[in-house]
Amino acid sequence: MKLFKVQNSLAINSSLKSGQTGITFLELVVVISIIGIISAFALPSFKSIYAKTRLNEGLDEIRKAINTTKSASTSSGSPVSLNIDITNKQLIQYLDKNTAGFDSTDSILKIFTLPIQVSTMYLDSGTVADSKFYPNGSLSQSLYLKVTLSSGKSAAIKAMAATGRLAEYQP
Repeated sequence: MKLFKVQNSLAINSSLKSGQTGITFLELVVVISIIGIISAFALPSFKSIYAKTRLNEGLDEIRKAINTTKSASTSSGSPVSLNIDITNKQLIQYLDKNTAGFDSTDSILKIFTLPIQVSTMYLDSGTVADSKFYPNGSLSQSLYLKVTLSSGKSAAIKAMAATGRLAEYQP
């Protein structure tokens, strides 16, 4: 019995030495097919994660604009306004010198550019305009900003007029 095992192991070693190494074409096709099937199931998940990440980037930039405008108002002790520019996807923080809204006489403090496409941005009154932040943390009127991606995902942020607190909505 021991002699048979030695002969069998010699047969295996001799076949490897004769150049028969590697994988067959059929094995390669099977492995590539399995990778393709797994990728087909994983791709929609990656697209969804990517869209959610882009949406969160936009919301983070809006939150940052609102919070820094509120902070600038409380630290300076005077009202600071936030202008909404849908066309250029910007939120402009400025000191309103003439109380007539954003114009060339105002001092721009900071410009926030949104990294994503914004579909609607408006105030409670329904008009695209400015919202003024007061040193006590309140706003001149509630601010509602909705962000929508080309994929259809959307979310909104609302800053409450009386308190300046933020509420986030994701349908």
